[in-house]
Parts: sequence; C-alpha cells; structure tokens
Amino acid sequence: MDWTAFGAISTAVSAVIMLVAGILGVWQLIEMKRASQISAFVSIDEFLQEERVREARRILLSLKSKNFEEWTPEEVHVAELVCSRFDIVGIMIDNRLIKEKLVVPEWRRSIIVS
Repeated sequence: MDWTAFGAISTAVSAVIMLVAGILGVWQLIEMKRASQISAFVSIDEFLQEERVREARRILLSLKSKNFEEWTPEEVHVAELVCSRFDIVGIMIDNRLIKEKLVVPEWRRSIIVS
C-alpha cells in the first residue's frame, strides 16, 4: 500500500472520529442542560409545594371575599408568605436562572388567583 493512500485514509478516519466526538459533545451538552432544567423545576416545585406554603395559599384563597382592612395579622402574614414565594420565583425568571415556560403554564392559575 502506498503511504499517500494510507495518509489519506487515516486523515478521513480521524475526521470521522472528530465529527462523531463533536456530535456526542453537543448531545451531552443538550442533556446536561435538560437535566439542569429538570432539577430547577423540582426545586421550584418543592419551594412552592412546601406544606406551610400550600396551607398559606389555601387560607389566602379563602380570603377572596373578605375586605383587606378586615384581615387579621395572621392572614396578612399568610399573604406575605405566598407573595414572597411567587416573588422569588419571578426574580429567578427575570434573571434567567429558570425558564419561564417551566413555571408559568403550571402555576399561572395559582399566581393569578392568589
């Protein structure tokens, strides 16, 4: 076999290997990003679904027909807790720490009603 042909074949094989490695690298980055988004969603879900926050949302929703001036200090505290949780999530979205589409479709109704 001619050394020129051998060099051409080895160059082609190297190019294919580099192409495959590049494709695998991009795929790995995509999967890492996806895993990061899943982790962020789970963290937000735990943050918003904590038992005391869920109870606070229940209480807040029951106050819809009550005038704000008539709220007890405990009811104001409950509203502050709910609003602060949604506020923190909103700040995370504004700073692009999490994607809006992870939160808004699932929590839109709860945010609007609260």
